[in-house]
Amino acid sequence: MPPMTTEPSATAFPTTPERGFVRLARANLAAQTAEQIALAAAPIIAVVSLGATESDTGWLQTAQTLPFLLLSIPAGLLVDRLQPRQVMAVAEALRALAMAVLVVLLLSGKLSLLWLALLGFVAASATVAFTVAAPALVPALVLTQRLGWANGRLELARTIAYALGPALAGIMIARLGAAPAFVVTAVLSASAALLLMRLASVPRTVQPAPKPLQQIAEGARFVIGHDLLRPIFITQFVFGVAIFMLQAVYVPYAIRHLQMSTERVGFTLAAYGAGMIVGASLAARVVALLPRRIASIHWVIDSGDECRVIGAQKRDHIGNVLSVAKPADRVQIDQVGVTRRFR
Repeated sequence: MPPMTTEPSATAFPTTPERGFVRLARANLAAQTAEQIALAAAPIIAVVSLGATESDTGWLQTAQTLPFLLLSIPAGLLVDRLQPRQVMAVAEALRALAMAVLVVLLLSGKLSLLWLALLGFVAASATVAFTVAAPALVPALVLTQRLGWANGRLELARTIAYALGPALAGIMIARLGAAPAFVVTAVLSASAALLLMRLASVPRTVQPAPKPLQQIAEGARFVIGHDLLRPIFITQFVFGVAIFMLQAVYVPYAIRHLQMSTERVGFTLAAYGAGMIVGASLAARVVALLPRRIASIHWVIDSGDECRVIGAQKRDHIGNVLSVAKPADRVQIDQVGVTRRFR
């Protein structure tokens, strides 16, 4: 299948493609930080303000996870047909709106677990759309030989957000209250949307779009039939189930049984991001120790537990199949044409 994007040129970008990427990187950092603040703040608010039990936070976690399972593949199909920057901008505007509604409910005293879950579902849906669209936008903003550098910068921002977001959420809730944490989230998402709208449209070649079910089946067959992608899919699924179970019970257990403050809970949640940073710093050495056959596939192990495949002609529907297995840490598929290396 020929790629949907074309090589950036001076005509498409009057200055340099990297200027557009700088805006994307800033929007990505804002969006990822907003996501992590909201994800950390929601269960803390549920326990402290709404008296949520472990069962309640489990349902809340389910609401924030379902969009990855239900919407990852439809979002990828949507990105194939629309401008990625538009999808990402609308997604962040939707998250900003959801957080604004949450702030109003908080200040009016009408926030309930049901509202928190519903708004969490909306915010997570925005995360799905943003995450799926981002890899489709990068090749149009940087030259092919700089794709590895560009993707590394985006992943670094995500890793920083994993460490910074929960800590900020805990500090703000402990010292300022719940509403400011979600106000900051709304402002960050709105800022990301504005930055994305300033990006140039991605040059795209017009070609007949495959049938959605055909795309899904192709991606699933490729992942399941591949000797290396199949175990990654299974590992991601197991890890995803385990980490979500842990996140569902941790906050109420830490606050009620360990008598931890919200600030300390935020810092312990931030330890996950710190671990990702350590894992990323050790990734090159770990890959160097792997068997030559595996290392030659050009795996780059990012953020401790995320595997990034550098390039794939198979496009977004493969990445979406993998992201269904482990939504917490998406597998990004860059479209550079490495399919022949897999075979």
